Parts: sequence; C-alpha cells; structure tokens
Amino acid sequence: MDKHPLRPSPLGSWSGLPFLVAAVCSVAGQWVATVFGRAPRGRLPSYGAKAFVVTMVPALAMSGVVVLVSLHFDPTRVWPRPPDRELTLSGFLAFVVLGPVVETLALAAIVEVSLRVPRLKRVAAHLCAFCIAALHAAVAPMWFFSTLWAFLVFAHAYLVWRRVGKGFVAAMTPHAAANLFAFASLCLDAGGRTA
Repeated sequence: MDKHPLRPSPLGSWSGLPFLVAAVCSVAGQWVATVFGRAPRGRLPSYGAKAFVVTMVPALAMSGVVVLVSLHFDPTRVWPRPPDRELTLSGFLAFVVLGPVVETLALAAIVEVSLRVPRLKRVAAHLCAFCIAALHAAVAPMWFFSTLWAFLVFAHAYLVWRRVGKGFVAAMTPHAAANLFAFASLCLDAGGRTA
C-alpha cells in the first residue's frame, strides 16, 4: 500500500473547475480594466512598467499556489520541471525577443477575430488568454494559471492601446519583460545548481 495516498479534493469533484476559472477570470478582467482604464492614458513606457508588475506579482503567486496544491495531493511527487531552456544568446533571443513577438501576433489575431464576432466581443481578452494558456499548458501544465493571468493583462493592454495604433507594443513590452525575468531566474537557478 502506498504510504502517501492521494488526499480527496477539498473542492469535491473537479467538474466545476472550468466554471470557477471562468468566474475568477471575469472578476480579474474587471479588476484589470479598473486598474488600467479603458482608454490609453499616460505614456506607454509607464503603462508597460505597471503592466509588468500587475502581471508578475499575481502570476508568481498563482504558480506558488499550484505547487502547494500539487504537494497537498502527493507530497512525495516532485513537480515536473518545465522544459529546459538553452541559456545561451540564441536561447535568450528566442525566449525574450522572438517568443513575445510571435505570441503577441497570436494574441492580436485572436482578439481581432473575437472583436468581429458579436457574441465574443465582450470576452475577447478572456478568450485570448484562455487559448494561449491552454497552449502553454500543453507544454507544461503548471503554466496554465500564471499564463492565463498574464495574457489577460496583455490582451487588455492590446485592447486599450490598439485605439491609438500601439496595441502590439503595449502587449509585447510587459510580455518581453516577464520573459526576461523568467530567463534571468533560470540563469540564476542554473548557476546555483552548478556551484
């Protein structure tokens, strides 16, 4: 018999999880809209800095909660590490420069298509965030919630600043900064493991 059997879920059945995620996203989307407003104000660099902070703090907290919940169910399980990144100049360019450009193009495409469908217009940012989070989760499941939050912020930035032709830059800047933070963390972690 296993020494550490899985504990029952405090939520009971997981069947309600998608509805819980949708409700949290809806509330979070309203909060992001309140923090940033619905029209561009201020300068884009200060907006990008604020979007970076609003992205990273909750995303890091969500990542911590995901790890704690996974440990609750199986304390002996080592959470799978995300795919290894090449800690080279080419890895840096792919992760910090090319990745945000390609993903922001995908974000813009999803948002623009959603805005053209009357029933999806009000949930364009949420739909975009969910689609991209699901793609990230296919690579590493623990990335889902933090990516969902991050892309909710990026999609909102795109929606606000697209009115003045700066939506792509407004969404890509905090994304690149978040990836730079993650890349720097990986470099520090790799340095700590080899020392």
